[in-house]
Amino acid sequence: MSRFSDALDAVSEAEDDGTLHGPRIILAIDPGPTVCGVVLYDTATRTVLEKYKALPVADTVRRLVSGRVPDVVVIERVQSSGISGASLLRTSEVVGLLWGASRMTAPRALVYRRRVCSELHVHGAGKDRQVRERMIEMHGGSKGEAIGRKAAPGPLYGVASHGWQALGLAVASSSMLKRGALELSTAVEMPRG
Repeated sequence: MSRFSDALDAVSEAEDDGTLHGPRIILAIDPGPTVCGVVLYDTATRTVLEKYKALPVADTVRRLVSGRVPDVVVIERVQSSGISGASLLRTSEVVGLLWGASRMTAPRALVYRRRVCSELHVHGAGKDRQVRERMIEMHGGSKGEAIGRKAAPGPLYGVASHGWQALGLAVASSSMLKRGALELSTAVEMPRG
């Protein structure tokens, strides 16, 4: 039996017995043209289990098909705001590559950044900084408590750079899944729109 079918069976059993309150382990990916922010997040303990601030795309694909199996994979979907270029095009290609690689890992979803920001109540300019601040606020309130230090790490210890955006994606997706506002896919083709 594959890891994918095991994950689907676990979700189906939880739905049948009424214990599904959302997935527990979420692998969230903030894609870029050459590197990705990647976070494996435990929604029950609200702890980051794995974090990569700038994982090369090839290593991100390898992480999808090996390592700890998540309950759900969420990938930030790119969106053009009327301006497109080589970087946006390459990032959209990376999203497609990750979508294909994740098909045998776990049920998955693509989430636009605007939905993540809306779910986290982040608006206006400086959204990357605001997502980081919101994650710290939601995981202890202060930098010292949420991040901690090497001698006394907090639940977000080691998250940096693009990892903050991946963490925001994981937290927002968890909230949307619990409310039934995010649909998971098991299809090979990418969802439209």
